[in-house]
Amino acid sequence: MNGRTKRRFLTTGLLGILVSALGVSCSDVETGSTADFPREAGVGIVITRAIAPNTEHGIAMVDVDPESETFGTILDHHFLKNLPHHLYYSPAGRLYSTGLDPECSLMEVELERDATGKPVITDVVCIPTGGQQVGEDMIWRTVNGQERFYVTFMGGDGSDPTNEGGVGYFNAANNELLGVIEGKEDPSNPDKPFIKFPHGISAYDNYMVVASCISPDLQSGVGNTVTLVDMNTDELLATYLVADNREHSSAPVEVLFLRPEIHSNFAANPGLLVSTMFGNNLWYAPFDLEAKRLGAFQKIMLGEDEGVGVPLEFYGNSSQKFGDELFVTWGVPGVVKRFDMSKLPELVETTEAPIESGAGAHHIFFFTTASGREVMAVQNNLLNLGTALGPDLSANTVTIHDVSTGEKLGTIDFENGPSKSAVEYVDAIFGSGYAHHH
Repeated sequence: MNGRTKRRFLTTGLLGILVSALGVSCSDVETGSTADFPREAGVGIVITRAIAPNTEHGIAMVDVDPESETFGTILDHHFLKNLPHHLYYSPAGRLYSTGLDPECSLMEVELERDATGKPVITDVVCIPTGGQQVGEDMIWRTVNGQERFYVTFMGGDGSDPTNEGGVGYFNAANNELLGVIEGKEDPSNPDKPFIKFPHGISAYDNYMVVASCISPDLQSGVGNTVTLVDMNTDELLATYLVADNREHSSAPVEVLFLRPEIHSNFAANPGLLVSTMFGNNLWYAPFDLEAKRLGAFQKIMLGEDEGVGVPLEFYGNSSQKFGDELFVTWGVPGVVKRFDMSKLPELVETTEAPIESGAGAHHIFFFTTASGREVMAVQNNLLNLGTALGPDLSANTVTIHDVSTGEKLGTIDFENGPSKSAVEYVDAIFGSGYAHHH
């Protein structure tokens, strides 16, 4: 595809469809827990979504190393009634997952080693959320001297699907719910800050931003704002429009504070990146730490000008060839664009062409093969939407790419292999395979 071909992937009509409706090739994914466990650095932990009759959701360990003799093999598969959604490792190495099921919207995955040293999932425990439901993103922070983790719950307490959502925060030591940050939108007072359908979350210093995306039922509402929160006091400081106008349903999905821990350049110039899933754009606003406010939002990339749509995740990674980079996944046509981290907020691409992964390009992790090759695994699927938006968003594959060249080294096909599943998420086993995500 010509990267400069103009396309508008999500029109009002296509959004209506969503709202109303909803190298090496490894096409036969082998399953089984008795296989010899390969080199651990090349093993991914994958959430699988049941799409075939009489099957269950699960969390699998998969050999994703294209140099391995067992590439594509599912080494173990822990099946679940509830659907996990996003996996997160705590700074202490504990594994968590948010969940889309209101009955289990947050869980801890007990990932351990057996007597032989082989990784095994011994249990998945649902964490009480005080009624908050449909968990999405997580971050860990020390606030007021206490180690906490924060979780966005798109469905809030479920009482009002058109105006719902909250951010729960928990004691990182014992998973106890400490509080919920929330605030209803008030149409009669447009200047009043609010949190609605929160998805993306990111923090700098003791200030947090959450993105207003879409209602969990995909039909009760679409957001177009982000909200700044003081984490010391739980106060909602301001809600900012990230759209062409108040009627534009841009659906901000992920946010990333450009902060000193990501790159030293951001110490003097912190700011916020936002991807708008339905707006098909990347936005940026500077952040004034002393004044506790974000500046004016500006579009820094228009997807239609680049021939891409449905921007999703931000990832930071450092490689020998390119140094520090920002990776952005685009669900349509299914590519990963990469930018020089030191040049942000100016988007300077580090390669002439994006990495072509598959429809619904979404989550990423990075690892090194046994020969020392720097590679990345890309999960290609967005909520198993298929063609509900028009273009395909569900290749249901994990593709492996050389970080230096972008070359596709292998494909693991979950939907057409023995597991007959959608692939919901992917990460490295025993630790996040990226430098920065949120």
